[in-house]
Amino acid sequence: MPRVSLQAAFDCKHTTDVEVDVDADVEVPSQVRGLGKCADCMEETNLIAISGVQPRADGSLVVDSVFWMPIEGQ
Repeated sequence: MPRVSLQAAFDCKHTTDVEVDVDADVEVPSQVRGLGKCADCMEETNLIAISGVQPRADGSLVVDSVFWMPIEGQ
C-alpha cells in the first residue's frame, strides 16, 4: 500500500500535511476534510492517521477525509 501526503483542513481551523496509506487505485486530491482536531490540537503523543474513502458514481474511489486516532500502549 503506497504512502501519500495530502493536506487536510481540520475542524479546529488548522490545515496540515498528513501522510496516509491508500491503495494504488484510490485517487488522492490535493486537499481533504480533516475530521475533528489536528494532531497539535489533540495534544496526544501516539496518533495514527486514518483516511476515509468515498466511492464515486463511476465506481472509482477517492480519499475524502482524514482523522487522527490515538493509539494506546505505543
